[in-house]
Formats: sequence, structure tokens, C-alpha cells
Amino acid sequence: MNISDALRAAGGGGGETIRFQSWALAFDPETGSSPQFIAPEQHRIEHLPDGSVRVTVMAGTPYTPGGSPVSEPTPAPGTVLWSDVQAPADVVTLFGTPPTVASRVGEYLEMSGTVPHRTSGEYFSAIRLLLSERRLSSEEEAALIAFLATLPDVEVEGKVTDRLGRPGVAFSTESRSPGEYRDTLVLSASEGVLSYEVTYIGSSRTDIQAPAVIEYIAWE
Repeated sequence: MNISDALRAAGGGGGETIRFQSWALAFDPETGSSPQFIAPEQHRIEHLPDGSVRVTVMAGTPYTPGGSPVSEPTPAPGTVLWSDVQAPADVVTLFGTPPTVASRVGEYLEMSGTVPHRTSGEYFSAIRLLLSERRLSSEEEAALIAFLATLPDVEVEGKVTDRLGRPGVAFSTESRSPGEYRDTLVLSASEGVLSYEVTYIGSSRTDIQAPAVIEYIAWE
């Protein structure tokens, strides 16, 4: 709630361009072998004045699971992997205009169809989709974070530094898939939701060894 109050007091925010970086384990579907490297991508989503949306995805710097950069990566970092402009009639969205009061956030996220069981982990995952589709104002993000404070089964992990080097506080839940996956959000009083992480914590998979971060997104 302190983070929510600080964001609401700051005001501002919003905008027409969304930027985030993502990291994911790179699997070879043909061999089924363990991931050999981590493939980062830089995303830019621009909402243009005519209602169209331009999406650009560029390659980041890949590195091994041990943390060292991959030598002579292909494609080279900064390479545009793909770019597309969606005409206004072709733009499909999951979410409408976000509420500015916490009591309406739960229903708002549920209307997207991404929270079938209303678990805390599903709400975390829905927020990941929302922030990759819309850039929220400070009031909208403050309401979102105040809603998170009402959820059960959420643990405060403590102060952390995200993958872009920013300080924040991590909150996690295993409610979406108990014993299998842990969802984590990193929040900041000055910037709101910084990042989202999915960690495999189970024992049924043979391709990776738990605990293993399998997805990470950091909004800029």
C-alpha cells in the first residue's frame, strides 16, 4: 500500500509507447535437449495517432545459463527480428480502459478471460499481459498495486535488484500452479511494476532442473 500511495501522489505516467525486455530459455524442439542459452529480446509497441499499432522486436545479447555472454551470437544484438504494423481494424486487445480504484481491478482483469480460477498467480500473469498491451497512468497503476495488497497467498520476498539494475521489492505466489511454478512481481514506489518472473520449482520436468527461471520481463 505504501508503494501504491507513493505512485498516486506522484501523478503522471501513461503514454503511447510500451518498451520492455524479455528473457526466456532457448529450447531445441527437435532434440528436446536442455536449454543451451538464454535469449533476450527488446520489444517496442507504439500506438500511432491513426489507431494502428507498430510492434518491433529486436535481438538482445544472449548468454549462457552460467551467466557469460555467448560468443559471436546469431543474430547480432540489435538486429530487428520482426516488425509489423497492425491496421486499426486488425488491432485485438484483451483489456479496456483500466480503473483508478482498487475495488474494480479484480473484475477488470477477470473480464480479459485470463483469470479463470481467480488465483493470485493468475492475477499476476494477467498483469504481465496488461502491461505488455497498455501503458498505465500513475493512478491506474496505483489502483492495480493496491488490488495486489488484497490478494491471499502472496509472500513478500524483500528488497531485490531487477535485471535492469533497478531496486524494488519482490512479491511472489505459487497459487497458479502449486508446487510447479512460482510467479513473482517486482514493484517500485517510483516506477510501479518493474518486472515479472516465472520460476519452475517442480520435479516432473526432465529438461530443466529446479529452481529455474523460465521467463522474465522487465518494463522500461
